[in-house]
Amino acid sequence: MDTFTGIVIRTDGPQVTVRDELGRDWRCVLRGRLRQELTGTTSPIAVGDRVEVDRVAADLGAVRKIQPRRSQLVRRAPSDKSAPEQVLASNLDLAVIVVPCPLRPTVIDRYIALAQRGHCQAFVCGNKVDLVVRAVAEEVLAPYRLAAIPVALTSALTGEGIETLRAAIHGKLVAFVGPSGAGKSSLLNTLDPLLGLRVGSLTSAGKGSHTTNWASLYQVDGALVVDTPGLRQIGFVENEGLDAADDLFPEITALGGGCHFRDCSHTHEPKCAVKAALEAGDIDETLYRRYARLARSGRL
Repeated sequence: MDTFTGIVIRTDGPQVTVRDELGRDWRCVLRGRLRQELTGTTSPIAVGDRVEVDRVAADLGAVRKIQPRRSQLVRRAPSDKSAPEQVLASNLDLAVIVVPCPLRPTVIDRYIALAQRGHCQAFVCGNKVDLVVRAVAEEVLAPYRLAAIPVALTSALTGEGIETLRAAIHGKLVAFVGPSGAGKSSLLNTLDPLLGLRVGSLTSAGKGSHTTNWASLYQVDGALVVDTPGLRQIGFVENEGLDAADDLFPEITALGGGCHFRDCSHTHEPKCAVKAALEAGDIDETLYRRYARLARSGRL
């Protein structure tokens, strides 16, 4: 049987769309043996996966194997600690974290933790900068610049920052990820007006609404971009939030060697060197609050 290798560009329940090396799209199902191997997972196959496909008929195929992933974006709902992980996208070169202005550092921190946990490089995109004072948004992003995390302020309405974003994603497989209503689809339409992705408006409560219901991959100039559904929650279980905080705030973690308890979370334990430094004014209070919020994390 003729077999080819391709990339998953869309998932629709039991079926997926795979693009081969010649740019041809195939509607595919999973082979029965593969389905059995993947039983119990919520996202056995994800956009960005490299797969081996058996040709079944014209434009129809059957996925026989999923190649190992080198990176992935994974979320887990904090309300159900027993729930399996959901893979949003895989094999990414870059995770573009799209968050709306006014910017909330605690939200940005969780998305960076999501990217780092899946071995993805993060790029923070503060969108809708036309709605705020730019200097205020720049002040929020300053700590991320100092931490060598690339950032940009953008506006799909005015075009501000669009060329910076275009240069950052060029030649890469990237995912746009962020909360509902952050403007991910609007940014993609601005990068390539021919996409014509559906864009929603704010709800009566002033919150963004879902306009992307499933992850799909698009060709945008020289980039392959996965547009993911907006996330209302990013969950961590057990010690994942604390581990993420340790990774994201090394200056706080470094002080932890002086704590009385080896597994100190620096949030409530006695004889904590980090809290002592905070009281002495040696740690920025805003930075510590971001650390503590992520360490205790549950919902956004």
